Amino acid sequence: MTQETPVETVAPPAPAPPAALASADGGSLPRLDGRPQLFTAQGALWAAIAFGIAFRMLQYAANRSLWLDEALVVPSIGQGWRQVLMPSGLSPVAPGWLALEKVVSAVLGTSELALRLVPLLAGVGGLLLFAAIARRILAPGGAAAATAAFAVSPYLVYYSSELKPYSTDVLAALVLTWWALALRARGMTPLRAVGLALGALAVVYCSLPAAFVLAGVVIALLAAYLRAGERRNAAILGAVCAFWALAFLPPLLMVVGHAHALASQAADYAHAFWNQGFMPLPPRSEQDVLWFPHTFLNYFRDPLGTMTVETSSEGFWQAAAGIVAFVAGALALRGERRFALGALLLPIGVALLASGLRLYPFGGNWVTGGRVVLYLAPSFLLLMGAGVDGLRTGLPGTMRPLAWALLAVLLVPSIAQLVTTFPTGRAEIKPLLAYVRANRQPGDLTYVHYDAKYAFAYYGPRMGFTPGEVVPGICARLDPEKYVGAMGRLKGRGRVWVLFTNGDGAHSFQERQLMLDVLNHLGRRLDDQVAVGASVYLYDLSAPPADPSPFSPRLPRYPESVEHGCALWQ
Repeated sequence: MTQETPVETVAPPAPAPPAALASADGGSLPRLDGRPQLFTAQGALWAAIAFGIAFRMLQYAANRSLWLDEALVVPSIGQGWRQVLMPSGLSPVAPGWLALEKVVSAVLGTSELALRLVPLLAGVGGLLLFAAIARRILAPGGAAAATAAFAVSPYLVYYSSELKPYSTDVLAALVLTWWALALRARGMTPLRAVGLALGALAVVYCSLPAAFVLAGVVIALLAAYLRAGERRNAAILGAVCAFWALAFLPPLLMVVGHAHALASQAADYAHAFWNQGFMPLPPRSEQDVLWFPHTFLNYFRDPLGTMTVETSSEGFWQAAAGIVAFVAGALALRGERRFALGALLLPIGVALLASGLRLYPFGGNWVTGGRVVLYLAPSFLLLMGAGVDGLRTGLPGTMRPLAWALLAVLLVPSIAQLVTTFPTGRAEIKPLLAYVRANRQPGDLTYVHYDAKYAFAYYGPRMGFTPGEVVPGICARLDPEKYVGAMGRLKGRGRVWVLFTNGDGAHSFQERQLMLDVLNHLGRRLDDQVAVGASVYLYDLSAPPADPSPFSPRLPRYPESVEHGCALWQ
């Protein structure tokens, strides 16, 4: 309750001011005290949640085509339960996540909407849990700012409807953070210890990078217990850690054994592809030292920013605002909310160490490469929300509008991208195949570029394409000259549809353009259709060529390179 201020006049006392802002342990939000207010922090938080859910649902309802990365997961979901729950090699996703997908597909089928239901539920659940955590550790203004940034983040919105485990990783990180905050506030009891031991095991089984978050929050809890002299709590948590060590040891030894015994090209490809995401340990050169500031700064662009090129001005200013808010938030939480600060920062440190040990990459050197560390976004965004509110309340009155400007720079580019490019697609092969099906003639062939083969394997049978009508494309990324021969073997085959997704080869070589140039010298183009990230062309290869001149391209030859080779498509 508010206290009335004594007055010396006979005039009625002034109305009591609203209640104070939320405390660090999640106190109540400001009251209206009977007076109408057009804008409150609580209202802004709920508005952000509503818009965040709406964006996620609309992206999901768009029902875009599966693209390469998603189509690669579909065969794993179709495996037997033994292969799903006990993977024999280096599985790219957690077995628990695959099991959830397998259950959903068994009940609802294998349509795109069914396959993406688990990511959607994780995305919506993550938004709600993030808001709850923000209200627990931040003042209302900071909670609203952080929740708004989480709600409209293009990466978080997009990956809430992607057949990949990234949104589940975010939810898993939030669950572990929530448990840590609750245990610090309520203490550790044997019953809570059992719940933590089994629950965290299940969470990590469903999300591989959740192990790094678990390690970070456990270190923060142990440090807090020992610093406060709570030896009993520390001992119980130590017993839980011993249980985890025993529980995680067999699968860890299995994975390590496979890592050494499995000299597969795919495993080498994954490490080479993500090589820039592994922290130099120890740093041995100036380039290694520069990896640290570059990676830190890049995180605020990818995945915290918009899905744009690195040099865009909007991305630069949004990233700069994010860094200022992050640093201000860390300073704002260093006092009474020191445990919350540790629970947010330590998982980031553990993730960096894991990348140094080459266990899991800390992002990549291209747009969307940061998706693998999307699970750390809650830590960054909570600190950024704390920073915005700390500046708003800590700056002199005349400078407080700077905090609102900072928040606008953080939110406006993301909102603008969602509004102008929504929904986001990657490789819209589905409408192109529908067009081919509607316009093909008896005897037509369909040549499928290797980058489209996994998506075609999903859609082709569903849309009536039979194996006898399909010519699978070869992969020769390091020797493009082979594409000339592959196209030459189609000469005289009549009408041929040529389907591409992407079309860029090694070192950004334009494979699609090379193949089309060859076809223009072999026959005549009759039709073409282009969609987001995909295209299809119809050629009559029994007709006189559109360009009868000899075809003699100057083609590059690349040295053997694992990351630029064809391991992914074999």
